[in-house]
Amino acid sequence: MVKLIHHEMPKRRTFQYKRLEVPLILLLLISSVSYLLYSILSHNPDNVLCQCLLCVINHTPENGEYLYNRYLVIISMAWTTGIFGLLLLVKHYVKKKHKR
Repeated sequence: MVKLIHHEMPKRRTFQYKRLEVPLILLLLISSVSYLLYSILSHNPDNVLCQCLLCVINHTPENGEYLYNRYLVIISMAWTTGIFGLLLLVKHYVKKKHKR
């Protein structure tokens, strides 16, 4: 025999740190872009061992040489936070549109 009981739906928990979304996205985006700009602006054409972003990207590896781009993480972080920022704006726009 099966006993039927009334189950209440669990209350959906919202993101508790919703106020921190925008400042965190802005902080990550500004810091990553400023680091990349600092790297580009610190280019020294007289130094053969210059490791700025421009020199790392324009370096062609020789046979058997491993090319490690240390700026790839920062570039990925900048793109990711930019995309999350756009998604947050779209979400806010859609939410505002549905309230009307």
